[in-house]
Amino acid sequence: MPKALSFISSNTEPTGSRENIIWFDTDEEAIKYWNGSIWTELARGIIGSIDSIKFALIAGGAAGDHTITGIEVGDELISIEYLISVTILAVSVIASDNNLTSQFTISADNTINNTGGTNTSAGILRVMWIDRTP
Repeated sequence: MPKALSFISSNTEPTGSRENIIWFDTDEEAIKYWNGSIWTELARGIIGSIDSIKFALIAGGAAGDHTITGIEVGDELISIEYLISVTILAVSVIASDNNLTSQFTISADNTINNTGGTNTSAGILRVMWIDRTP
């Protein structure tokens, strides 16, 4: 099952599993996310908006180019999860939730690429990125 995104506000780093956590560091007044090895700052100071965090659901496909309208070279990938749905007793459920972030790059405006990576044709990709372009 996919994990929900959690938001934590405290003056100390969250402990335990850090995946899918957005942390507001109250001492530094900064919003941070875990990039797999360190906490990375998203925004600092008075936050007028969290509009710089973008999400998209796209159809999976063969390894290679995938189109995401609005993503640009210079933006930063946070998470790409491969979701596979199955139907059990007429109810669709997510049967697999695989984090494939390390396989992808932003190769051009409106394009992410995982050449040589996982074929995601059987499901969808849930993509989250930081808009770092003006």
